[in-house]
Amino acid sequence: MLETEITKAISIILQASGRHLYYQIHNSAGKFWIIPDINCRLALQLYQPSNLNGKLLKSCFPVIKRFAFVRDALGISVHKYGIQPFLLDFLCKLYKVKNVEIALFCGTPSVHQKITMQVTDGSKILGYCKISEKEEVKALFQHKESILKTLYDEGITNIPQCLYNGVLQDETHIFVQTSTKTKNSKVLHQLSAIHWNFLNHLHQKTKNSLPFEESNFYQALQLLKGNLTRCPSVDISGVTLAITRAEEFYKGKPVEFSFYHSDFTPWNMFVEKGELFVFDWEYAKRTFPPFLDAFHFFTQVCIFEQHKNAEAIMAAYRVGRNIFSKYFDNPDFSYQCYLLSIISFYLDRDNDFLSKETSDNIKIWTALLQLLQKQM
Repeated sequence: MLETEITKAISIILQASGRHLYYQIHNSAGKFWIIPDINCRLALQLYQPSNLNGKLLKSCFPVIKRFAFVRDALGISVHKYGIQPFLLDFLCKLYKVKNVEIALFCGTPSVHQKITMQVTDGSKILGYCKISEKEEVKALFQHKESILKTLYDEGITNIPQCLYNGVLQDETHIFVQTSTKTKNSKVLHQLSAIHWNFLNHLHQKTKNSLPFEESNFYQALQLLKGNLTRCPSVDISGVTLAITRAEEFYKGKPVEFSFYHSDFTPWNMFVEKGELFVFDWEYAKRTFPPFLDAFHFFTQVCIFEQHKNAEAIMAAYRVGRNIFSKYFDNPDFSYQCYLLSIISFYLDRDNDFLSKETSDNIKIWTALLQLLQKQM
């Protein structure tokens, strides 16, 4: 989403002539949040930083926000806004409350950038909304609505429910969903039994036997083969070898695949009253090898929170490989299948507009493929 598109989207949500104080927080990756002064501790539930500086800012912000010299030093700007009256009325009716407060995350810079809005009644979180005028993002909203309905029908209830998916104003669409998140919800940053239990439940409820060539995973491999020329300057021999091995292993026979969240990370889930709740299903697939989400969680934490290179990630994987062995007959092969899927996703989604961050990550993923292949 271009800067002008973000500005336009914000203007649909907030009116500049308002009387309520808001703070705009930026990070080094080009992301920014708009947080209200009122009930800011609750509003900051939307802010999920992955590095130490961001986590410190989140914990200290309710105190330091009052000091202008601190805000200036941190690049935090102050604005006065009000929620657009039509939006306020719309949200109050949907959530069946008399008043709402909102905080905004203005999206990760990418071709699918969209605004996320956290909606509260001042004391608890009511839900979240995604907002965009991009046609491809509207298609994602439709996909997510279908995925959530299927999951709920299958008895998976620790997920959001869609309250509305449609036009907000003119060409702008909004996806509105529920949430059970509270101030006391916890975010876990280490793969543990609660995550494996969720993934096992997901597999058992959504497993499906079908020919490999009809699966979403097969489609991902075909997309990857067609997009390899878009890879940044890396040795792709490990990628082509992994594709060949995956196709040889699965081709010409029925497979038992299941739902794949595809962005199963600490920042897309929380624990409330001992139960794991998982959201952001817009990139989910219906027919993928089971449990690959565990590799995504592990690898993304290593990259974004621990800032590890491929060699350090592989060392950490080797230490914990016995845990993966409980769920995979050949975890090294399954890890490669995951890496193929994530590379395929970004090369297809971002086309020829790979950000530096994504290019750097692809270099890590391709290096991991080669390191895994050395062990086989």
